Amino acid sequence: MESIRYEINKNIHFLKKDIEIIKTRIPTFRQKFKRFRENIYYKAKPYQKTLTILLIFALIVIFVLIPICNFCYNYIFSYPLDKVSQFNTTNITEKATIENLYRTTSIQFVTIIGQALGSLALLVGLIFAWGNLNVAKEGQITERFTRAVDQLGNPAQEIRLGGVHALGRISKESKKDYSTIMTILADYVRINSNIYNHSENRYPKYGSFSMDILANETTTSDVLDGVVSTDIQATLNVIGEHKSFFNSEKDKRLGMKGAFLRGADLTGLHFEGVIFSWANLESTKIVETHLDGANLYQTNLKFATIAAAELKNARLEEADLLGAKIIYSHLEGANLKKANLKYANLEGTNFEGADLRGANLEKTSLFLAHLEKTVLDEANLKEAFLRLAHLDGAQLRGVNLEGANLDSAFLENTYIGYANLKGAKLLHANLKNAVLGSSNLENADLSNAKLEKINLYDAKLQGANLIGANLEGGGLYNADFRGANLIAANLEEAHLHGANLRGADLEVANLRGADLRGANLIAANLEGAHLDNANLERAFLDNTNNLSVDQLSKVKSLKGAKIDERLLVAFKDKYPELYQNLYI
Repeated sequence: MESIRYEINKNIHFLKKDIEIIKTRIPTFRQKFKRFRENIYYKAKPYQKTLTILLIFALIVIFVLIPICNFCYNYIFSYPLDKVSQFNTTNITEKATIENLYRTTSIQFVTIIGQALGSLALLVGLIFAWGNLNVAKEGQITERFTRAVDQLGNPAQEIRLGGVHALGRISKESKKDYSTIMTILADYVRINSNIYNHSENRYPKYGSFSMDILANETTTSDVLDGVVSTDIQATLNVIGEHKSFFNSEKDKRLGMKGAFLRGADLTGLHFEGVIFSWANLESTKIVETHLDGANLYQTNLKFATIAAAELKNARLEEADLLGAKIIYSHLEGANLKKANLKYANLEGTNFEGADLRGANLEKTSLFLAHLEKTVLDEANLKEAFLRLAHLDGAQLRGVNLEGANLDSAFLENTYIGYANLKGAKLLHANLKNAVLGSSNLENADLSNAKLEKINLYDAKLQGANLIGANLEGGGLYNADFRGANLIAANLEEAHLHGANLRGADLEVANLRGADLRGANLIAANLEGAHLDNANLERAFLDNTNNLSVDQLSKVKSLKGAKIDERLLVAFKDKYPELYQNLYI
């Protein structure tokens, strides 16, 4: 009994050891099996298409052709016998005749099935033939592609031109190669365009790179002209003209950073989103060109002609547009921070919502330009021409508009705080609800301007011309109007509390209901001015010119006002009751 128990325990012990050994080997087996499976997969991958076709063919044979053949055999040989057995006849000739009739019908039906299968087989063959044709076509495209890329590195310009145009044709035909071709062409432009030697202060010495893409080598040579070569211009045409073919987000970020494209013609081309940062586009022709979202950071666009072009949301930070002609183009939402637009012609161009902070627009023409809701903080618009420009809702904090011409400009709801408008021309300009707090408008011409409810708090308007200007309801607290010309100006219900109007000419001005508390009107000319219901508490009226007793009789209050003694006595004698009510 003990020996039997010993043997059982012994066997159990060895069995446990075997199980432990198997457990330790299972992970190794799994790894080997995984490697084996991966090995089979990668070896079979090149033949995946062929294996798939064979598998489909095998399945068709097993599940379609064999059952159909079996059905046809039974229908021709078994079906007629089954039908004859249903007839109760012992005549052998009659049986044979009936059997032949059924077999003939069966054969005709099977023939129809065979024809259908033949047609199906022919269709399958055509499909495979079409597939093979596409494969052959892909092979031809690959061969043409390789040959065209090889031509780009050829020293002969004619051959390079052929390569460029060949790639252009391939990009139209092959959707999958389009992005690659566009990238290659963009790199070709970037590498092969003439690079200006910045150490030289004069034209025309430039360096030129020739690129052999296949050999991955570059050679340099000197060229004498400062404009793009024929093959570079052709490449730009291919890239720009084909932008509408198979467009994708990847294509929109083509890079031509630092390319030298001086004098290039980009008329009607598409370069949406292309990176041109640090490129030289001086004197280029950009007419009806599409550059929406393009990156032109620190790009040289001096004297460029940009007409009817699309540059919405383009990045033009610190770009040099000196003397550029940008007419009737679209730059809505563009970033032009610290851009140089000195002497540029921006006639009719739309900058709505653009960022022009710190931009240099000195002596720039912005005639009929749209600058609604633009940000022009700290921008330099000295002596700029802004006649009939639209600046409604724009922000011009700290802007320099000294000597600028804003004749008939639209500045409604515009913020121009702390700005310099010294000597600016604002004739007939619309500044309704505009904010010009603490701005300098010395000697500015605001005649016949629309200034209703304008905010001129603490503004300087010494010597300004405001003849016929409409300042109704304006906030003119502490504004300095010394020596200003306000003849026939409308200041009805204007807030002139603490304003300095010393020596100002207010002849026939409308001051009805105006708040002139604490205002300085010393030596001001008030001949024929309308002071009905005006508040002159604590106002300085001594030495005022042409102020009559009748005018004083119509004011709202004169309490604490300083008036010439002689005028005050005359007022007391003529209107004793009003004197008590208004002055004391």
